[in-house]
Amino acid sequence: MNSTFDFRLIEIDGPLNQQVQAVWSASVSIHSEPVTKPLFSDGASGAFIILKGEVIYHDQTYKQGVHWIPVKKQAQFITMSAGLEMVGFRFQAGISKNSVSAFQNASISYQNKNHNTNAVDKLQGALVHIKQADRLSFLCDWLQQHIQQATPSNALLNFIRRINHKTEIQGIEKHTPLSLRQIERQFKSQIGLTPKYYQRLIRVKTAIGFIRQCPTINLVDLATEAGFSDQAHMNREFRMLAGMTPKEYQVSKQ
Repeated sequence: MNSTFDFRLIEIDGPLNQQVQAVWSASVSIHSEPVTKPLFSDGASGAFIILKGEVIYHDQTYKQGVHWIPVKKQAQFITMSAGLEMVGFRFQAGISKNSVSAFQNASISYQNKNHNTNAVDKLQGALVHIKQADRLSFLCDWLQQHIQQATPSNALLNFIRRINHKTEIQGIEKHTPLSLRQIERQFKSQIGLTPKYYQRLIRVKTAIGFIRQCPTINLVDLATEAGFSDQAHMNREFRMLAGMTPKEYQVSKQ
């Protein structure tokens, strides 16, 4: 039996982009086999909202409800059941669920909590009854209404947003009022990673983006463009952080 999998993503722009990268939806045909996909880590957290069906993620089964996705150090694989319908969103790195009022003081899963109605309950209930094509725009509007302006220190966010796949970490220090040691402490506190580890994730994420744009890209050129010292370096980082080699991911996109 062939699987029928539909994935849609909207990258956020405007003021909301300061805290949210993107919203997305995924569905699997009721007549399909389960679908397994990698979730690549980028040092950011988010949530998925299961409306129908269930998923297996990080060796746990999740059913209908709102589920928190903390920062992971490596890629995780998610298996989606036949008939699955879910939506989700991804924060920017350094932004946590405490920036969304409805998620404050909340547990990882809401499916077993008490019956008090709150904004999260209303969100899930509304999404179930909205046409699939309209769910992402609805979720964007909901986040816009419930996002909080309070964020981690501007110095930390400024530091995070200056890191790319080729940046010298030490060179960013002069652009912040904090010392590199202070930044590293805040980085570990807010993200759970060191700046250097975060940059490793960014390099792999950049390489993944290049492969998606051009599945036939030469891997030697890819290593250079994504900021790796050579192809062997890229292969090691890919295998460790993405759970596969660049070639394996390239083949999957072809």
